[in-house]
Parts: sequence; C-alpha cells; structure tokens
Amino acid sequence: LFIVSTLTLLLAASVVAQQTRHVTVIAESANLRGTPSTSGVVIDRVRQGDVFNLIEQRGAWFLVETPKYTGWLHGNTLRLGLLSKS
Repeated sequence: LFIVSTLTLLLAASVVAQQTRHVTVIAESANLRGTPSTSGVVIDRVRQGDVFNLIEQRGAWFLVETPKYTGWLHGNTLRLGLLSKS
C-alpha cells in the first residue's frame, strides 16, 4: 500500500510540475498596479480575456507577468487556473 501511495504522489507531483498557474482577467478592464493596493500607481490596464502567468499572491492581490510589465491585479478581476506547459 505504501509503494502504491508513494507512486501516486510522485505521479501527481509530475503532473503539477508540467503545469503553470495563471490568471484570466474576467473584468471588462483592470488596473495593473505597482504595489498590491488600490492606492498603488497604475502601470497599465489589462482587458477581459487576457491571460497572465501568476508569480505570487498576497492576500486579495496577485502579482502577474504581462508581456510588458510585472504588476499587481486584484482578485475580484481574475479567475485562477492552470495551463499545461508545452
């Protein structure tokens, strides 16, 4: 039983390693900010349907990497997900 459980855990870890966490913008538009705060400087605006790699989460804020910038988006504007690595 231990060998089967260990093998199952190893296979699950392998599947997760082949995926990357991402966010999809669900709001019509959202402000990408320099800090995780509504008072943070807006460095860009993103649009509904945009998908970005997720770097970090801090409370309700998500640090994402866009093609131009790395910045913070509020969780109310996003949907979390996983993408398979190609």
